[in-house]
Amino acid sequence: SFQWIAFIDNGMGETIKPIMIDKIQTSGQRYDTKPVYRQGQMNHYASSYSTDNITISLYTDTTGQAITYCTNWFEAVRHPSGYFRLPAKYKRNVRVVMVDSVHNTVATFTFQGCWPTAYESYSLDAGGTIIETTMQLSVDSVRVNESDAPSLSGNFNPQSLVNSAVNSVQQRISSLF
Repeated sequence: SFQWIAFIDNGMGETIKPIMIDKIQTSGQRYDTKPVYRQGQMNHYASSYSTDNITISLYTDTTGQAITYCTNWFEAVRHPSGYFRLPAKYKRNVRVVMVDSVHNTVATFTFQGCWPTAYESYSLDAGGTIIETTMQLSVDSVRVNESDAPSLSGNFNPQSLVNSAVNSVQQRISSLF
């Protein structure tokens, strides 16, 4: 079985704890084709490269860190006066590292130039449910197993991160009753 951990990097030190990232639906990649008629037949050539959006869900803790982080990122796209900011202000890289059962890195996916295109609403009820903040992110490109990927050797233990998240969720649930 594989475990994973994700990082969002904006290059300015602002970050979200990796343990708060609950789910990521990664993007697919594709080449669009351009048909060209030559010598009595249609030939197909690459015309453009595109990636699908990714979906990221973050746990919302009692400090509201995930809500604040996502709201600030979403609002970084557009200035309050209505114009859109420069991409350097809101595009970030999202890195997902998959590891095997003995913590060897299996694959590293780097989603480059990500920015929020949609921010999902919250479903609140009287039952005290756990809140997740979910965003759709546009992706410029995807890199797999780049040589600059972070090494996860040493003290990295994804299972301890998973255990920490489970304990945190259990504490939040028990505090509701």
